[in-house]
Order: sequence, then structure tokens, then C-alpha cells
Amino acid sequence: MPQRVLRSGEAVVLTDVSDSSHALPDSVVAGSLRSVVCVPLPGRDRPLGVLYADGHQPVRRFGAAELAVLEALAMHSALALERARVDQERRQVDLHRQRRLSDEVEALRAQLGSDTPIGQSDPMRTAVDMLRRVASSDVTVLLTGETGTGKEVLARYLHRLSPRAKGPFVVVDCGSIPEGLIESELFGHERGAFTGATTASEGRFREANGGTVFLDEIGELPLLLQTRLLRVLQERIVQPIGARGRVPVHVRIICATHWDLAARVVDGHFRQDLYYRISVVSVSVPALRERGDDIVLLAQSFLGRFSSALQTQFSGFTRDAREALLAHHWPGNVRELENRLHRAVLLAQAPFITRADLGLGDGGAAAASPLEVEIPLLPLPQARAEATARFEKHYLQELLRRSNGNVTRAAQLANVTRGLLQRMLREHRIDRSEFVPTGSERDEEASA
Repeated sequence: MPQRVLRSGEAVVLTDVSDSSHALPDSVVAGSLRSVVCVPLPGRDRPLGVLYADGHQPVRRFGAAELAVLEALAMHSALALERARVDQERRQVDLHRQRRLSDEVEALRAQLGSDTPIGQSDPMRTAVDMLRRVASSDVTVLLTGETGTGKEVLARYLHRLSPRAKGPFVVVDCGSIPEGLIESELFGHERGAFTGATTASEGRFREANGGTVFLDEIGELPLLLQTRLLRVLQERIVQPIGARGRVPVHVRIICATHWDLAARVVDGHFRQDLYYRISVVSVSVPALRERGDDIVLLAQSFLGRFSSALQTQFSGFTRDAREALLAHHWPGNVRELENRLHRAVLLAQAPFITRADLGLGDGGAAAASPLEVEIPLLPLPQARAEATARFEKHYLQELLRRSNGNVTRAAQLANVTRGLLQRMLREHRIDRSEFVPTGSERDEEASA
């Protein structure tokens, strides 16, 4: 009977089964049923299902009243099912949109290969194309650009494209290792070579044998170590501290710096012969503010990654948020964008990220960037050095202002090591105590 109602779409009520002229299924006859009522659940084109009831009592048989109740119940059930269907369709549409956005980001990566740095702007395409052309060789590559532009991301990309992709990728932050330890860190040492050397160490170059060594912030390398590094580049041989013999290494070297090394050569802070050796191929990594719509693509990528990690559902950005992303100067470059998106996903209300969530203000005129103020017309290297120094000082002051003078928290905000930040503060003669609120408790900086 339910199948017949489902096909016809018409309700059936049998007050007395024994008097029915209908051909009844064996289950009805075998069950000694006295009355049956079955109504369809109305749908758009055909019934969604049926509601069925039967009874055994001869004195209480189904009739018109029971049919009316069951039809009303069927109507409410059909409406509930329809609402559930609409909600499911909406969820499918939202899921499709999210997948489409994700696919767009992945398509951008696929244009140049797996895990390609995201970007369609001309400066980024130029940088990536240069890396692709030299990937198959062992030539030393120098990546230049402001802090936070993603130089390590490009170095890893170059390593993945190279024949050394299956070998190790070893990162050395030349600016974060104490000067007294950096030689041992790079080249290794024998047991007992110096006080505290209780075990031997192979060093980063031997650790990277068969792969790539990435020397980040090579402009921070002390002059004495620059001489030893030059020998390694020329001979591909290292001599651990305390060792009599020298050890061959088979590595590719990629260097990166935010300094103008040519200017540091003139100032006597960087060896000219080493500069020429590491800059056989020099690739300029553009600042984020120079990359146009890449900013939104990167923001969407970060949004997807953090949303997935935190199990939140964000569909994208409001129009004013997109405008704010494109208008902001991004002094901290990609690193600043990543940190802002991480914070926004943690604190914002789904489904959209707003301008306020990004912490980019209300759309009023922004304060002048330290790179936008007037600079006297000087030779390009000197003008660039002055602009860089002015930006760094402003950036460090802002870090300390936001962290109330706490160097450890400031280093975390900048995503750099505490040691590197302290050296930069000394270089710019910035006293962090000027940013400690009056009457506040002394933090670990004061007690260290």
C-alpha cells in the first residue's frame, strides 16, 4: 500500500479491511489488521515519502478524522524536510565557494610547479622565473629584499626545483648566532676543541652534505668568518675547529640579506671578493607593497590555512577589508600580513574578515611611512641605506611600543630571534626602557 500511495500521490484510508475491495498485500492479511491509513508527504514534483498507520482493534477504526490528522502531520513533515533540503543546498554552495577559492590559490601554485610561491605580479614573476632558470645548476644565488618578504620561501622553492631536492635543506641565521659560536655552528668542531666542547659537532655544512645551505642575513656575518666562508665557496672544503684535516662538502649555497651589500663593501663591513662570489646570480625579492593584487591572493591563502588549522569557516573578505589590504603600506611585508591574518582568524566572527578584524583602522588617512618621507637626493646606494635605516628604526620603535618595552615579546611580534633584535636596537641606539610603562613591574629584560 505505501508503494501505491507513493506512486499515485493520493491518500488511502481503509476503515474496515475485511470489507475492502482493494487487493491487499499478504502482510496486511497475515497481520489481522482491521483498519489502515496511508498519506503522501507532498513534494515539488512527487511525494517525498508516506506516513502509514494501521490498527488491530475492531471498535476503534480509522476514518476521516484520523485521515485529517495524518495529512496535517504529513504537511508539517514535508515542510521540515524541504527546509532541511534548502539548508543542505546552501551548505553545498558555501562549500563549493570555499573549494573554488582554494582551487584558485592552488592553480596559481600549479602555474610554476608544486608549492610555488604565490604571486602573479610582474616583480614576483621575474624573481620566480630567474630561480627556475638557475635551479638545475649549482651556482650560488643571492636573494635580496626587505625583511619579511619571503626570501626563505623562495630559497626552499629553489631547493625543491634543483637536483638536490631529496637532500637536506639547512637554514643558518647568521644574525642570530653569537659571534663566538658561529664558526663552530658552520664548520663544526672536535671534542675538546674549546671549553664546553664535550662532544664533537659536524657543523651545518656537513649536515647539509648533498643538499643546500641557506645563509640567511649573510650581511651580519663577522669579517673573520667571511674569509673562511670564501674559502669554502672556492674549495668546497671545511676544517672543523680542532681538527687537523679538512673535510670535503658537496652543497649548494643560497644567501639572503636585507642589506645593500655593495654599500657595506664600500663601508668596509663586507668583503668585496665574497660579495662577488655569492652574487653570481642576484635575485631581488619585491616588497609586498610592490606586488599589487598578490596581497589579496596571499591573504586568501593565509585565511584558508589558518581557518583549516583552527576549524573555522571563513568565506573571504569584505569589500572594505580588501581595499584596506591594498592600501596598507606593509612595512613588515609578507610576515606582517601573515601575522595580521592569524590574529583576525582567531578573533573575527565568521564568515567574513573585516577591515577592523585586520587592525587596519577605519579607513582614515594613514600616518606617513618612514619610507615615504622626503629623502635628500643622494647617490642611490646611500639613499637606499638611509631609507632602510630610517624604516628599521621606526619599525623597532613601534615593536617596543606595542610590547611595552619587552624585547622578548617584541621579537615574537617581529618573528625574529631575541639576539638579532637586541643587536638591531644597539645599532640604532634605541633604549627599550623608554617604552616601559611607568610603574610597571620589571620584566625579564631588567632582571636578566
